[in-house]
Amino acid sequence: MKKYTFFAAALATLVFVGCSKENNNTLVPDENGMVTLTVSGEKSAASDNDKQGFYGIGDHVFFQTGDQMYVNGGLADLFLRMDGPDSIYSGPTHSDAANIRVSADYIGYPAVAFYPSNLFTPGTAMTVGDPINPVSDWTISMKQNMTMIHTTTIPDYLVGLGPETMFPNWTLSGYVQTLGDTPRIQLKNNIALLTPNARYGARFVNTLNNAFQLGLPVYGANDALPQLKVTEIQIVSTTNKLYGNGHLVNVNTQEPYLVMDGQVAGADTLFCAAESYDGTTTTPGVEVIPGNYMGTPLGHITVAPFANDGTEYLQAIAYFTLTTADGQSFDFVYTGTNVNIRPVTESNGQLSIRRNIRTKLWFNFWDDSAINDGKITRQ
Repeated sequence: MKKYTFFAAALATLVFVGCSKENNNTLVPDENGMVTLTVSGEKSAASDNDKQGFYGIGDHVFFQTGDQMYVNGGLADLFLRMDGPDSIYSGPTHSDAANIRVSADYIGYPAVAFYPSNLFTPGTAMTVGDPINPVSDWTISMKQNMTMIHTTTIPDYLVGLGPETMFPNWTLSGYVQTLGDTPRIQLKNNIALLTPNARYGARFVNTLNNAFQLGLPVYGANDALPQLKVTEIQIVSTTNKLYGNGHLVNVNTQEPYLVMDGQVAGADTLFCAAESYDGTTTTPGVEVIPGNYMGTPLGHITVAPFANDGTEYLQAIAYFTLTTADGQSFDFVYTGTNVNIRPVTESNGQLSIRRNIRTKLWFNFWDDSAINDGKITRQ
């Protein structure tokens, strides 16, 4: 199943064509007592600038063969569809449209849905028609060690039951109070997204060469530069939990989000491996393309939204390798500044890590400032 964010636009949602205990005349259980509901993904318009969706080329939540979800606590299997409304992709292994089959015993309103099921540990059994009260003890375990979600091609956005489970956890939930003319439940993203991004140029290489006496030639603006590959990103917070158990709040609103349990003991650090993916195979490290003004996205990392009261901090660290055309290789660490997470209401500040928003974390491999500021060390 699943996901990701930035240049175009996309938001994940699910639609159930539906049913309730009180009004389910159109829903007839089959001989096994199962009801089939339609599930699809709704994408934001490319012109949507209200920051309520993730932005990225092909950024959608995709359902994957084998995915499951909870509806009022009942486990439902998903079956991919090839004919989703406004579908951007349908294929044999993943699609942005699906059906689910759930026992009629769980069909009632209000209704709560959790997706994908493998990221949730069930707590107190939900009561059909009143499922909200016990939701807070359904837990989500956020990983400390992961592979960043790739930034290219549709399969990079999958985070379901398959081998993609080394990717960060990306949960969604939905709630519907009553049935309307078009019954549906819309899934909302519960997490915030971090996307490390890097820009690379000749001035950086020349300054690096001088600072560490690498013995490299002087590169001009139009010369082919040594390959710069980022192999790992570390995300550090001394104020907010980044991994461990959490739970959802505001499930019965338009802004459900993940809250981490417990307090930080010193600092929490996420270890995020960077991978390249060509649609067939993966290779370690992500190459930063020289001269790209927009920078090179290195991957995506999911975290719980920060409280945004102005007292939270976040630091990003990049491990990278410089390799010349003749095979010389040099390893370095870029230690970013510990930056303040600004309150949502403020227009100034550094970052705002909010539910359903993608935040870029910039690494400056473009000029000499990071080297002059002491952010670069050699391994």
